Amino acid sequence: MEKDGQPQQLVRFVRSCSINLLLPFINGLMLGFGELFAHEISWRYSIFRRENKGYRVFPERRVEEERKSAFI
Repeated sequence: MEKDGQPQQLVRFVRSCSINLLLPFINGLMLGFGELFAHEISWRYSIFRRENKGYRVFPERRVEEERKSAFI
């Protein structure tokens, strides 16, 4: 009877470890993509003023687009 209990305990242990290691990773991915999505939406719809110093994180492509539109 003891031999049957050991594999079940091992399965429970592996299951709890996988949940505790996998869920924080998925949570981090969702937070990261949510932050990128929010930044993209706020950029496209000009939710914040662009003079805001905290808003100066954007790709070089946008810097070039801004320069081109300033000359036109």
